[in-house]
Amino acid sequence: MLGRGDRIEVLSFEGSFHGRTIATVGLTGQEKYRAGFGPLIEWGRFLPFPKAADFAVLDQITERTCAVILEPVQAEAGIR
Repeated sequence: MLGRGDRIEVLSFEGSFHGRTIATVGLTGQEKYRAGFGPLIEWGRFLPFPKAADFAVLDQITERTCAVILEPVQAEAGIR
């Protein structure tokens, strides 16, 4: 981010699937897709997928966070 070189963290959610490129595999919250790839990105962090109307997980956003990648419906994790 322009002027904020310390904002390097991308948050993703457990159970997610974001694709098959090296960056998106690194942000996919399923070990079965990450296994065999590496080294993966160091700036990704996984959070538990929140239950309905439970926004406490958003408290994990910090000054180091530059993005949150989210699937509104997690189909790969069993429609939630």
